Amino acid sequence: MRKSITNGLVTLIGGLSIFSLATETGRPQQAPAAKTWNFDGDAVDRLPAGFTSERTGRGPRGRWSVTADPAAPSKPNVLTQKSETDMEYRMPVAFVGDSKYGDLKLSVRFKILGGKIDQSAGLVFRSRNESNYYLLRASAMDKDNQFRLFHVVEGRRVGVKGVALRLPLNEWHSMSVEVKGKHFRCYFDDQLKFEADDPTITVQGRIGVWTRADAAASFDDLTVQ
Repeated sequence: MRKSITNGLVTLIGGLSIFSLATETGRPQQAPAAKTWNFDGDAVDRLPAGFTSERTGRGPRGRWSVTADPAAPSKPNVLTQKSETDMEYRMPVAFVGDSKYGDLKLSVRFKILGGKIDQSAGLVFRSRNESNYYLLRASAMDKDNQFRLFHVVEGRRVGVKGVALRLPLNEWHSMSVEVKGKHFRCYFDDQLKFEADDPTITVQGRIGVWTRADAAASFDDLTVQ
């Protein structure tokens, strides 16, 4: 009798456990909440809280600071890179210092202000350090590949895929990327422009915003999910 009761209890507990697991896994999973940096609560003329200024290549770091822009997508402030050092192998990056993401959805609004050597702006993600990361870049100068995905390994940029598009100066636009494993979906002004596969960098890493050489650019509403 005792053995029969014990077996019955084991069966009941096991059944309840399976039911509980099925109930739990049957619930719709919610996507992680998005986090946005709009720089509106940061002091003007300073690097935003939580950001670090670094650079890929040679030369001085960028001159990143919060500035006021009456045309900002979310008023009143934006993050601007204003250094005009014209070394070609120099890529200033403003990283979100404590960020660590692998698969993600990352977007930013940006405005390219000018530059003689370069006129570009970009999103950095899966960054192990200032010389190893993925880069989604928009350029007002490269007529063949104004919007392009790169991987950067030990400071060397290698193009993965890109498309031509019209990109005037001093206008706000948006770029975004969805990453899952080695697959990338790249958007410009909320329109899917291309998809690509690249297995070069698989680790989680920091996110940030990017310019090159003497390019000046502003950024707003950096959002990650």
